[in-house]
Amino acid sequence: AAPSRRPSLPDAPEPLLLERREETGDDVHVDRITADGGVWTGGTVSAELHGGEWAFGRREPRWRHERTLPAGAVAALKDAIAASGFFATPAEHLPDAAVIHASREVWTAELDGRRHTSTLHARGTTEAEPLTRLAAALEEALDAED
Repeated sequence: AAPSRRPSLPDAPEPLLLERREETGDDVHVDRITADGGVWTGGTVSAELHGGEWAFGRREPRWRHERTLPAGAVAALKDAIAASGFFATPAEHLPDAAVIHASREVWTAELDGRRHTSTLHARGTTEAEPLTRLAAALEEALDAED
């Protein structure tokens, strides 16, 4: 079998707090929160709005600083990571049956000197409660007002 080729990005912004990496084939999109509240996105897919229509394409992998979260949102995200059960979740979550052209979601968190990564294979089919909690906490942090 041919080796799996994971899309790569240049060196990621540090220090890490939480990262969600969505991979579909050779395409990747990453949401990354650094410990200082920096919100970074990265990926290989471009999306532009032209005349009310979205146009998608490929681009060189790069990171983009979107904004910095308020201190309260960072504190709430840290609390949610600690309470999620993420650090006890397995490194991989597999579907019950084969899924064709499935994407995967790779979660990594670093908190209080602990770093853990867990991969959800067949995103949308496979579920893991700690990752569902992280997703909700990430969305809440990203929705926080400046």
